[in-house]
Amino acid sequence: MVAGNGVIEGMLFDLDGTLCNTHEANFESYSRALADFGISLDRPAFDAMIGLPASVFVPRFAPMLTETEVSRVLAVKAEYFTDALTLIQPNRPLIAFLRSIRAHHTTALVTTSRRVNATRVLGHIGISDQFDHLVFAEDVTKAKPDPEAYLLALDLCRLDPAKTIAFEDSPTGVAAAEAAGVRVVCVRCED
Repeated sequence: MVAGNGVIEGMLFDLDGTLCNTHEANFESYSRALADFGISLDRPAFDAMIGLPASVFVPRFAPMLTETEVSRVLAVKAEYFTDALTLIQPNRPLIAFLRSIRAHHTTALVTTSRRVNATRVLGHIGISDQFDHLVFAEDVTKAKPDPEAYLLALDLCRLDPAKTIAFEDSPTGVAAAEAAGVRVVCVRCED
């Protein structure tokens, strides 16, 4: 695969909304977790938060919760998420593409999802072994749209941004990859 003045050596993939549609599973899990604290999750508000990490949007939904309670919501959500895995829809064409390029390209997952949830999703959709490196929410201090996660993936993979492509679905993800100097293919994961 050639782009611009060189051969593409690496491909970086977002998870939620890109490699699979986890929106319903996440909504179900967060709804249950917040309900445990007496908070009702508003669907349009949740939909508007696509691409933001939980550490940012949970306090927006529930500003009355302490930092400790927010951490507890995230832990309970992770437990409920296991029950919701059947709601996840894999992006079969993109996964087939990932498998087809895997032998000749360096690949990395770059997600704002927490490690516990993302590894469950990867296992559920059968692609845990398709990446040279994995970058999760816990691996960075600044979430997308900050480029930190993409810069870390580039460093771990020893990739030149000019010879790398990112696959993203959200404006925050696209902004993060572009700020790291990586070209982006915008993906829409259908239900």
